[in-house]
Amino acid sequence: MKQMIPIEYRDFYDVPRMFLVSQGDQAYLFDCPFDKGQDEHPDHYTVYLMPMLTAADRAGSWLELRFRAISEIGTLPIGAVSKI
Repeated sequence: MKQMIPIEYRDFYDVPRMFLVSQGDQAYLFDCPFDKGQDEHPDHYTVYLMPMLTAADRAGSWLELRFRAISEIGTLPIGAVSKI
């Protein structure tokens, strides 16, 4: 059985292109920025382990949020993330 976890997202084009997931004391950023060189979005998210973010951290622009990551975990195909 799949577990549904709520997300908080920014930047939407066909699918959320950047979103945060918090579970327990862990937070993860899924990022899929537009690639100007390829003139398209990649087919995967880059996943980052994040420090816990305050409401103020989440209120502004998220463009630089990945630079606050504790570590880069890896990538995940967009198709592996489902919606309700």
